[in-house]
Order: sequence, then structure tokens, then C-alpha cells
Amino acid sequence: MKTLLLGTILCLSLTDNYGQSNSAKAIVDVVEMFAKSADQQNVTKMKKVLHKDFRALVNRMFGSKDLSVTDKETYLSLLEAKKIGGDDRAVRINSINIQGVNAYVHATFVGKKLIFNTYLLLVEQEDGTWQIVNDMPVIEKVES
Repeated sequence: MKTLLLGTILCLSLTDNYGQSNSAKAIVDVVEMFAKSADQQNVTKMKKVLHKDFRALVNRMFGSKDLSVTDKETYLSLLEAKKIGGDDRAVRINSINIQGVNAYVHATFVGKKLIFNTYLLLVEQEDGTWQIVNDMPVIEKVES
């Protein structure tokens, strides 16, 4: 009986870890697509990774005293108008924390123009896909 109980616990543990592993890979894929879509200023691809309630929150950007809040439609318009994006950035995932159907990612995007140390909140949809609901970057200029 102890063996059966131990085997059941081990199977449940492996299943949970496997699910977390699959989720983590899917989340990394979404974060990379988010960065690449911005780099390529590709609105079509960006729409797929952003949740309908997406917000970009940039606090005190480049010395400002304000918090800039940008909704999904405005963000996509800025991308389409080529006012944001257009760099070629390397993506480094610093950490991923998955709590059920929510996830938090700390990532660094390093480009030629700017470095983004960003905090992303993601939500899992009913179909198992992940979307970004919040982006809160700290933007640094790269010294030339």
C-alpha cells in the first residue's frame, strides 16, 4: 500500500512538473514573439500575443515624472506608425513564476538603441495559449 501511495504521489508530482515545463516553454515562446514582433514592427503577430486588456505601463520614462499607460489599440497604432519598435534585440529570460493560469516574467531585451528590463504579466486562455496582459519595462538608453 505504501508503494502504491508513493507511486501515485510521484506520478502526480511528475505530471505537475511536466505541465509547468510545457507552460514555461509556451511562455518563453510568447515573450520571444512579443520582442520579435516589436523589433519587426509586425502588428499582425503582435495582436496574437497581446491580451484584449493589454496595458503597457512605463513609469517616469526618460526622466518624466509621470506614469505612461498605453492600451492595446494605442500600442498597436504606435507600432504600425513605426513610433515604437524597429530594433534587433536579444531576449534574456531572467525568471518565470507560474501560478496556475497566471504567470510573471522578468526579462531583459537588449538592442542597439535601448535596453528594456521588463516585467510581464501573462494569462493563460481557455485553449491553453498564453497572452501578455501587462508590460512594465524600465527603459535604459544604450551609450554610443
